[in-house]
Amino acid sequence: MTHDGHSEKYMLFGKADNTGCHNTPYTYHVYKVAVLAFKYCSVFSARDCKPDSILPVYWKQKDKSSTKMKQGTRWYLAQDASEVDVSSWLCEVDQP
Repeated sequence: MTHDGHSEKYMLFGKADNTGCHNTPYTYHVYKVAVLAFKYCSVFSARDCKPDSILPVYWKQKDKSSTKMKQGTRWYLAQDASEVDVSSWLCEVDQP
C-alpha cells in the first residue's frame, strides 16, 4: 500500500522459466498474490526461502490455509486481507 492508501502491483515471479527460490530486492508488504504459469508457488518471510519462514496463504480469504499456491489470483496472506512481510518466493513448474 502507498502512503495514500492505494495498492500497488509488483511483478516478482516473472515467466515460468524462472523457477526456484528468489529473494525480493527488499521486504515487500503483501496482502494478495496471483500465481500464473506455474504449477505452484510459496512465499517466505525470510530470505533464501528458509523452510521455517514459509507463510500460510488463504484462497479467497477462506478458513483453510495452505503453504502452496496453485494457479489463481485470489491468494491472500492473511484472512483479514492485512499485509504480511515477504522476503523471498519459490515457484515450480512441476509439483515435487
